[in-house]
Amino acid sequence: MDKAGKLILPGDLSLENVESDNDHLVLFDIYNELIAFDKLIWNRNELSIILLKLTEVSLIHFKKEEAYMHYISFPGLELHKIHHNSLASKIARFNVNFFSDNPPVPLEIIQYLKVWLIDHVLHFDNVYERYMK
Repeated sequence: MDKAGKLILPGDLSLENVESDNDHLVLFDIYNELIAFDKLIWNRNELSIILLKLTEVSLIHFKKEEAYMHYISFPGLELHKIHHNSLASKIARFNVNFFSDNPPVPLEIIQYLKVWLIDHVLHFDNVYERYMK
């Protein structure tokens, strides 16, 4: 994390798999967009666009990652899918709640995403890469 609170992909988050690391960098870039957005004036439309991008990028990444795990016969694939679905479901709830009386605030989304991304890369993705090696 840099001084502005943005997430970067430090060596301890690298999987030493170029495709996965590049996908993770894109997810971290979206997180960084949320950090920048949080400092701007609240705008539901702009936040919704960022979340839509997060949904699209993460679903594409998850599909590739799950296909890779299937290819290497990774025994933790089903648990990994559950963890992927947790992010997709949470982001969908954030989007649905935009039209409620209590819409999500950027800080809530930022905090959730930060914890999820770091936890997922360190504790889920690292496991299948170690299995592969």
